[in-house]
Amino acid sequence: MPLNPKHYQGLYVPNGRFFILIRGLVALSLSNLCYLRIWDALFHNPERDYLASTPYNRVDYIAAIIGLGLLTFVYFFLIGLLWKNKWRWIRALAMTVILLTFILPLDFVRRSAGMNADAYFGINRYIIIAMAAGGLLLMASVFRQKFYAAVFWLLAILSPYASINLAYAVTKAVYPGHLSPRPSLPSPPLEPNYLAGNRVVWIIFDEWDQATTFDKRPDNLKLPALDAFIENSVVATQAYPPSCETIRSIPALLTGKIVTAAVAHGDSELRFQYIGEETWHNFRNTNNIITDALRSGKRADVLGWYHPYDRILPDTPNLYARSWGFPANQGFRRSNVFSAVAAQLGFLALPHYGRINMRDFVKDFHANALKAVADPSADLVFLHYGVPHLPGIYNAARQDYSIALRSNTAGYHENLSLLDRLLGELLSATEKAGLRETTSFILTSDHWWRQAPGAVPGEGYRVPLIVHTVHTEGKTVVDTRLCTISLYRLVKHLLKGDCTETPDVVHTLEEGRINGTLHYRAGFADFGPENKTALGERRKI
Repeated sequence: MPLNPKHYQGLYVPNGRFFILIRGLVALSLSNLCYLRIWDALFHNPERDYLASTPYNRVDYIAAIIGLGLLTFVYFFLIGLLWKNKWRWIRALAMTVILLTFILPLDFVRRSAGMNADAYFGINRYIIIAMAAGGLLLMASVFRQKFYAAVFWLLAILSPYASINLAYAVTKAVYPGHLSPRPSLPSPPLEPNYLAGNRVVWIIFDEWDQATTFDKRPDNLKLPALDAFIENSVVATQAYPPSCETIRSIPALLTGKIVTAAVAHGDSELRFQYIGEETWHNFRNTNNIITDALRSGKRADVLGWYHPYDRILPDTPNLYARSWGFPANQGFRRSNVFSAVAAQLGFLALPHYGRINMRDFVKDFHANALKAVADPSADLVFLHYGVPHLPGIYNAARQDYSIALRSNTAGYHENLSLLDRLLGELLSATEKAGLRETTSFILTSDHWWRQAPGAVPGEGYRVPLIVHTVHTEGKTVVDTRLCTISLYRLVKHLLKGDCTETPDVVHTLEEGRINGTLHYRAGFADFGPENKTALGERRKI
């Protein structure tokens, strides 16, 4: 028998046209909850335009409106089946579909709360979400009509929030704003027979962890290219990054100074503060290793993700800069409305959708990076890779990209295998271009693996730091505790042709030594009062 829409154990659900109106509001409210990740990306992310490779435009907002409307129609139909159909199995199927969609808002809450580790209380996060959905189904089967009506009215009460988001989307679709990134400037035509000398390739592998890669490497994790590379390099085993966040670490590494705060402003401006200062600086107007190289007549290729390098660096004909943004925040974006609607729905519903975006970004980025390291006109090549940062997008056994779902730990280990493959291909491309004998390599990271299981505070904050110069022979291990901001001075010397001998490299790296305590309580490297003076002196380079 169909459910009686008049009275459910003290919870009133109206009949007639008013019921149809409330039913529509409930469908809209439920659709809005499913669209929380889209609304968060479109409206609430303060770094939205900064992290996007191109500005959000009218297509994104129109697609969200249409997608929300389509989803509302589907839920309106399902609610009708639930209340009006005489077949019990159809009603049960409709309720199951409705309740399972609560996985989407539950997963959004999990992400917003920062619950991204492999497990909580020994239980995988996906199992927890499934248990929550199963709990809803259990409550529906036990309390039945009372539960249905309670959920019905709760969603109806939340419908004004959906109306607000919808109205805001309509406003942005009509007035999308005028933010537009500056185009990347191509390098000028090469001078006849121009060949860069004293080349430096500086590679940042995002979230690369020292302990996981070397100290606690699983026996089945093979990294042949990396292991061969370090046999003729200076290797620092106690290197610490300037921050635990990309937004602060990158400007700190490029300027050689500890950055205590950094915020994105609009789509093309990064503002930050140095340690011990209250003045806010604009990265575009700040001296850094890239602008220093350009002023000295060098040429630079800068490629990266997250930071919009093509927009925060100054306009200059000697610089080629390109950024791929942050795929997780723009994976649903397309050039036309209909494909954007499909992409948004896929972004919401498919667990592996983010892996697809990350895989495509890394493949495109790497293809351009191979060209950069083989570019004879580039004195400085700065590459900010998105691996081994999660999600996992590789299958080491097949030696190919993979979007299969896996745990964070397994995914990170697979991404380390990908890092090894990418490094090998970069070295090979440099060799084939005949530039290996004039190129120094620096490998490090912006921060450690923050989700590493069983990480020990202090020891777990370390990142790899590997330097190979044109005169490096054999493996030299540096076990001094140091901060990677000393790389600024090292790169500056290498571009001049100085500091290519191993003792000089070691001495320059140790200028970032940490004599006292080290904390990241505020997100940046705080060396304690006993190190303030020495650190300040080393910053004045």
